[in-house]
Amino acid sequence: EPVTQPTTTTTTEPVTDPTTTTSIAIQDRLYGDIDGNGVVEMTDLTTLSQYLIHDIKLTDEQMILADVTGDNEVGLADLSHLKQYIMHEDNIVLGPQK
Repeated sequence: EPVTQPTTTTTTEPVTDPTTTTSIAIQDRLYGDIDGNGVVEMTDLTTLSQYLIHDIKLTDEQMILADVTGDNEVGLADLSHLKQYIMHEDNIVLGPQK
């Protein structure tokens, strides 16, 4: 069964590439909802897995949403955290913690 977060997230995160710095507004989107369908589910976990093995690229917005640990990096820790959230393990919260 798909899992939804009870709150929405509105943030502006800097996204840096070698030549420019831009800001992307993430409004009414859920951290972990990498495919943008409004729920955090196994397809998001699969998408993140494909990114991590270099099968696909993520957009700047998807990279922000994929950083579910809030450490400004997208890696195996995010994959593990997202899996734990989807499987209802512990009291996992997605995204940066204030």
